[in-house]
Amino acid sequence: MKIVHSKDDGEETFSMPARAGDLVMHFPTNALAGSSGHPADFWLLDRPAEFVIASKFSDLPPWFTLHPTEMKDDLARAMIEEIQGRTSFPDPVHAPNAWRVKEGDRIAYFCERPWTDPTENGWIIDIRLNSLVYWQLPGGGLPNMLDAFGASPSDDDEKLKRWMRQASASIGAMGLPRTCALDWGITRQ
Repeated sequence: MKIVHSKDDGEETFSMPARAGDLVMHFPTNALAGSSGHPADFWLLDRPAEFVIASKFSDLPPWFTLHPTEMKDDLARAMIEEIQGRTSFPDPVHAPNAWRVKEGDRIAYFCERPWTDPTENGWIIDIRLNSLVYWQLPGGGLPNMLDAFGASPSDDDEKLKRWMRQASASIGAMGLPRTCALDWGITRQ
């Protein structure tokens, strides 16, 4: 298996097609400082989807709205007129197909592509700017709850267990991130 380490600096939204059987894992900064070495959450995709890392307000999906407490720095200054004078806001959006990842978190993406050599590939993505990581159905469709929760690995799936071990070991070998965010919020328009 080939595992590539990369950095997502938030300059551009990252998007790629995903296939059934792809495994995505979230390793938050606080989990990295601890000794568990396990992801906080994971998705095992059971159908084609689009995998996205977005750090700009303009690149967030239409179904995701930011709460004013999630607007930081330049974005908060730009949105002040829109939120000034309002007395109530909807609760922050929580979706089973979206993670709020903070600067310093790491995302592991493992997949099998029969037409590549090697056929099993993994990416460890070092998040450098608070972002929304999500998957959606092709064409931007929002998955329903069954789509989001329907894909869980069986206890005897040795390939997925091996991928999780390899991701944990690879992330552990990277050491702690140089920087991390204490709270989550989008800073850029």
